[in-house]
Amino acid sequence: MTARMKIIGKRNQRLRLAIGDPENRRSNVWRIAAYKSDVYVTCGGAAPAKFSFHKSGICRDAFTGEFGVPPGMHDRVMTRWRRADIPPANTGKACSVLEVALPTDFLSTGLEVPPKPIHWLDAAAPLHSKCIEMFFSADKPDVAEPLIQHGQRAPVAGFPLENGSWFYITSHEIAFSGQEMRIPAAGNRPFDFLITREDVSSSGRSIRILVMSKPSDGDKMVAWEYGAFRCEPGESYAVDGTLTPQQVYHSTWQ
Repeated sequence: MTARMKIIGKRNQRLRLAIGDPENRRSNVWRIAAYKSDVYVTCGGAAPAKFSFHKSGICRDAFTGEFGVPPGMHDRVMTRWRRADIPPANTGKACSVLEVALPTDFLSTGLEVPPKPIHWLDAAAPLHSKCIEMFFSADKPDVAEPLIQHGQRAPVAGFPLENGSWFYITSHEIAFSGQEMRIPAAGNRPFDFLITREDVSSSGRSIRILVMSKPSDGDKMVAWEYGAFRCEPGESYAVDGTLTPQQVYHSTWQ
């Protein structure tokens, strides 16, 4: 039986979402909240990512106010762009603003599960990724939900916004197995991050890394969430490539 969309009421416009199993391997907990006609999406722990999608069309990826401005940056904003316009109702179209791919082989174990309610989604098959996609639509759920299912996506939740539009969350599976990467030491971090399919350190991959695209106006942000562990700069591991400081990523290391 196809799961029905969860409608988030106006009095409590917040959803906590995670991929996997609280007792086994899982992703970060993603938090989606709506205020009037703006939507805020956060994930992570010590240095959480925060996406904001505004009624004006401006979208931002920034460090949270609690984390502050990182050393070497002028403000908390890492990426700013303008989303596409929301298509008219009953056209079968929507405005996608964020898609997150979570490769199953890089989920983490041993992460503390927050006590607040979480909406859990099953992980994808091995060597595949579960994707969470978020978008604005002028269609109400009775129109949007069949279109979502027809597009080979599972409806997760819908937020009614003050301006009459809706913000929807969907999920789907793709044949993306993930990439093994190294993030060299930088700034005040003396150790490397290592992202490998095999947990060679038996650490449980307690560090969650979010790698992001740099969208142009009219595009959606695409992100990939990985589990990682620390290693010394001199330790040798075979990986697919190196993620340099010039590329955009957040980490939840403490």
